[in-house]
Amino acid sequence: MSIHVAARALLYERQARKGLMGSVFFRGEEQQNRFVADIRVPLVDHASQYTEETLQDIAPGEYLIQLSLPNGGVITQNFTVQAGEDTRVIITIPHEGPHEWSSLHAMTGKFAQEAVATGGYMRPMAARSQSYAQLSADPEFGYALSWLAPDQNPADGMLSGDQVLRELGELMGREPDVRSATVKLGTAIPVEEPSLEDGDFALFRFKHGGLQAGESTDDEDFFLGPGSNMDRRFLLQQSAFGAQLISLPTPWTTPQGQEVVELLIKKHSIFEELDYAMTIGDPMINTLLGYINMGAVHLAQRLLDVEQAQQMLYEKISYPLAATIGGYVLVLGRNTGEYRSQAHVWKSWVENLDHWFEWLPDGAILNASMQLMEKQPDLEKARDALMRAFSRGLPYFTFGLKQLLDGMRFFAGKGDAEAQGCLDVLKVIAAGVDSGSPFLTVTVASSWEEKKKTPTLEMRYG
Repeated sequence: MSIHVAARALLYERQARKGLMGSVFFRGEEQQNRFVADIRVPLVDHASQYTEETLQDIAPGEYLIQLSLPNGGVITQNFTVQAGEDTRVIITIPHEGPHEWSSLHAMTGKFAQEAVATGGYMRPMAARSQSYAQLSADPEFGYALSWLAPDQNPADGMLSGDQVLRELGELMGREPDVRSATVKLGTAIPVEEPSLEDGDFALFRFKHGGLQAGESTDDEDFFLGPGSNMDRRFLLQQSAFGAQLISLPTPWTTPQGQEVVELLIKKHSIFEELDYAMTIGDPMINTLLGYINMGAVHLAQRLLDVEQAQQMLYEKISYPLAATIGGYVLVLGRNTGEYRSQAHVWKSWVENLDHWFEWLPDGAILNASMQLMEKQPDLEKARDALMRAFSRGLPYFTFGLKQLLDGMRFFAGKGDAEAQGCLDVLKVIAAGVDSGSPFLTVTVASSWEEKKKTPTLEMRYG
């Protein structure tokens, strides 16, 4: 007897054979659960009938399966195994949005729970149900999204060159208002309209060249090999609650072409705090990003075995951002026997990811982390890699910034004055980071208007 499992969600024909990690328990007497096995569960669209055999020779009885979602949530479902019969288990991922184009985002992000009996959101009051065009026309009372391409005018703004982090830290330390911060960041191109929209949500689809309307599949050509100089892209969100700078993970190249990056914003949360989630079209990548970002590296390791992680890293010339994720799984997973025993295979690949891609901060961060994790750390190599990462600007991923902080803290603790200066800058930036998003998102301004300084009285005694 065996069990065949799949998790279904509204994915619009997307799927991943390695979609989520799950744990199976045998339900004994008095509800005492006994662990049976960890399993990889395929994540498929609701229209799919696909299931995968995950356990064989399983005894009859009552069982429970727990699925770990990339946003930290857990879904539990009971099932029964009958003697002499295979068992098919379908776990339905609760749908928290009105369309199939929001299911993956809801599973990845942490939208406020406003579900009613139908499983959807309560509709906003009519006064709050406005179009993105209306909201962006007056972002102080709505929100606006802009596109930043620093390479197109490198003298305009602070997001190009090797002083990005220092200048950004200095800006944030002054606690600027939204308008002042926007001017310092550089020319921002307004995003005029979303790719999809309804009364509750606005969905924006991006590739490296800009906003994608509808289902555009036009691709750009990129040189991504050694010596490449890929230009960064950022998004800027402006509202009464501040300005958030989002590191856009483009171009996310795959064997099928450039993957679309999607940003979903829940429009009627603007009177509280912006609810949003950014995703890559590949459900497995989104799961890995979520697991790593919430510190569950062990789940990422189980979902992506060491051979597949190595293959992702090996293919860095064609798919550098995906390779970076493989690298994070390998480097952060070196405390396990399987990953540690294979380190001799991929160590040089991490070094190449650093040296071949000078536009990629995360490559240098991974190299530094790897050097520090050796039994006999090469401190000179680690420090050099950290300084390269710092000079390359904002990491693409939130957990990359954490690794950069940890590395600088290590050397600052040894009395390294330059590392201490870098650490001071990083602390200012880290204070504004949205830790819940795997894609680095920094609040560079926390108020629409300049904060009024409270006057101080000089006390004199005579």
